[in-house]
Amino acid sequence: MKNKTSSTLSLIFETIGLSLKKENLTVSDFFQDLGERSHAIVIFVFSLPFLTPFPIPGLSILFGAVIMFSSFAMIFNIPIKVPHYLGKRSISSHKMASAIAYISKYLWRVEKLIHPRGEYLIQHFLGRTFFCLLIFFSGFILALPLPPGTNFPPAFVCLILAIALLEKDFLLAIIGTIGFITMTFLFSSLSQYVINLILKYADFFRL
Repeated sequence: MKNKTSSTLSLIFETIGLSLKKENLTVSDFFQDLGERSHAIVIFVFSLPFLTPFPIPGLSILFGAVIMFSSFAMIFNIPIKVPHYLGKRSISSHKMASAIAYISKYLWRVEKLIHPRGEYLIQHFLGRTFFCLLIFFSGFILALPLPPGTNFPPAFVCLILAIALLEKDFLLAIIGTIGFITMTFLFSSLSQYVINLILKYADFFRL
């Protein structure tokens, strides 16, 4: 890394890179490698594949569930404990590494804009709880069996809020909150459209 970069994000990529060198990497192994700061880093990493042109198919339920567990654990600052059936699931190291390499190219460009701002507000229990709940519900949406392409909004919200919590950047957390509100509005409108469409065709077939 030739440019001056944020120590937090640099540490994340270094730690992730070491973990992904292992073969047959499981979710539990990945958590152990990350150590004490695993909560936000897990959310960060498990959001990445859905922000690239080559997402990992069929894993949105697993990754969304992991994000939900991680965000809940972060509220109370307790170690992440996922159910055994999730922990033993393997991670595609090659595809995850590709996703991280893709996203890192763009993160380095905006890294200088991310720094501690409003640390007290984001570190306070109420502030941390609020943003973790936004991540929790975004992870829940990500875990739903939705059509391809709809994973991007919740994953993006999770990524932004994870970086905000890692860097203690309250302004970035507000941007993530705006993203969550926008995502909620879009999904609500889409759901209402689908429901109306189903009711319309149901009435048609009754005639």
